[in-house]
Amino acid sequence: MPARRGRISGRGCRSRPRGRAGCTRHRARYRIDPAPRAAARRDLRLSRCRARHALRARGGRAMSEADFASFPLPRPLARVSLSSLWGSRIGIWREAIMRGDARGQRLVIHLRLAGAAIVALAIFALDVLSPLQGAVAVLYTTVVLLAARTGKRDLVIAAGTVGAGLAAIAYLISHSAEPLGSPAMRLTVSLVANGITTFLSIRHLAEIDQRRSTQARLDQAQAELAHVSRLNLLGQMGASIAHEINQPLSAIVTYAKSGQRWLARAEPDAAEAADCLDHIAANATRAADIIGRIRDIARRAEPRQDHFALAALVSETVALLQRDLQSHDVVIRTAIAPDLPVLWGDRVQIQQVLMNLMLNADQAMTQTPANRRELLLEAARDGGEVTVAVSDRGPGLPNDTEPLFEPFRSTKPDGMGMGLSISRAIIERHAGRLTSANRAEGGASFRFTLPILQGSGA
Repeated sequence: MPARRGRISGRGCRSRPRGRAGCTRHRARYRIDPAPRAAARRDLRLSRCRARHALRARGGRAMSEADFASFPLPRPLARVSLSSLWGSRIGIWREAIMRGDARGQRLVIHLRLAGAAIVALAIFALDVLSPLQGAVAVLYTTVVLLAARTGKRDLVIAAGTVGAGLAAIAYLISHSAEPLGSPAMRLTVSLVANGITTFLSIRHLAEIDQRRSTQARLDQAQAELAHVSRLNLLGQMGASIAHEINQPLSAIVTYAKSGQRWLARAEPDAAEAADCLDHIAANATRAADIIGRIRDIARRAEPRQDHFALAALVSETVALLQRDLQSHDVVIRTAIAPDLPVLWGDRVQIQQVLMNLMLNADQAMTQTPANRRELLLEAARDGGEVTVAVSDRGPGLPNDTEPLFEPFRSTKPDGMGMGLSISRAIIERHAGRLTSANRAEGGASFRFTLPILQGSGA
């Protein structure tokens, strides 16, 4: 295939050349983002910088494909088409908007501002060209309302000011020969309507800010209660935690003594001793992982949204509670679907809900004969959401189950009555539902749903 020749534009990067290392400013800017897609964009932009500096070094002459390939850049990225770049960028924007994080909120604000600007220009053109003599200017209230959707008071003020200015400019262009009369009255009405809309929008945003502040304080109080509830759960899991930690510690002691015996022989066996050391290191890592998981549950931290694998979370929770449930003669059966996707939310809080439901099921079967104590844990994909169900073989629930989710309402003599209330609040904060029902074969079933983020895979 003959080498293609082309000219690379030198615009867009005004940094001084730094040789083959590329543009220092862009390298420092894009090196800090570890996300795969961001890393691909970083490498592509850095490659463009290198090519531009090389173009300047060659006096601006055209470069062949062989010359371009001599620079240290990833060749596949240099061939990425414009449509694929924009498709990837739009996909990243859509995911950020759906997650509702800071970047997604900024994108939504920018999109709404762009829409407001387009509407303002359309109203201005219609006001200048139409024969309605200033009546169109009242539509600038639409621009103010669009700016109010961003939630920024300064943008609302700017939209109202720009709308009033454009209305005045359109009036001067269309009616400069007759500054007074009915067009002036219509302009006055439009300006008053624009001002009233701006004032009411600012007042509405102030009320929203106050409600958000109140909600933030409520969320903080709820987070404190959730932390207390997690500590209470850890207290109930004492036997399981001790067993989980003692297993790797016992293995470490066993392999350490075995290694000593291999080294104490007349002819020490270094290979066997090294194998014992490997097992010691593996079990020490396992113990550290267990302690880390318990620390994550017990620590007092702000809710943190991130991707997490639901199947791994369910398996980890079962491992933590298995010893404690087995001591009460409870058999755990699981039915986990293999196609569970990666979800978005606070992993620690979702695990707290699952632990609370499993411990409640255990306590509900205290009067059940030992040979019938069975806890069924199910997790499956159901359309656009994931359903997790915890079922027991206890006495069941009353006909009206809603009081169970009220604060300080407990069926246990030593219960706080906060577990189910906190669990429902956590699930609803993740845009899910927590419900309960009696089983036909006896016992109760608590299930919660979590939405699947669009584009998340299994």
